[in-house]
Amino acid sequence: MNRDEFFAKLADRSADQVAKAMWNLYWRGSAQMRERIEAELDPEQKEARKRAAAEPPDPDLVLLDARTFAALAGAVPTSPATDGFRRGNGHSGGYIPPAGR
Repeated sequence: MNRDEFFAKLADRSADQVAKAMWNLYWRGSAQMRERIEAELDPEQKEARKRAAAEPPDPDLVLLDARTFAALAGAVPTSPATDGFRRGNGHSGGYIPPAGR
């Protein structure tokens, strides 16, 4: 369907029907779809996002995020010996096969 056909179909709909269709697109769509709909609904927010995306990130905040991530990642057990699985049947990595195999 091209643009003219699309607008012709919309002309037959009430404002409530168009709003419901937009809500369905917004709610069920991807994050990118929601951002595009929000940009059409609030053009000032669209310009603010463009300006924020064009600015380089604050190096101190990036460093803080990296350190926080590293601290959280270090708190997660990664070794099969410490991940809470019991070892058995001569299998490495703590894997226990299903019964009967």
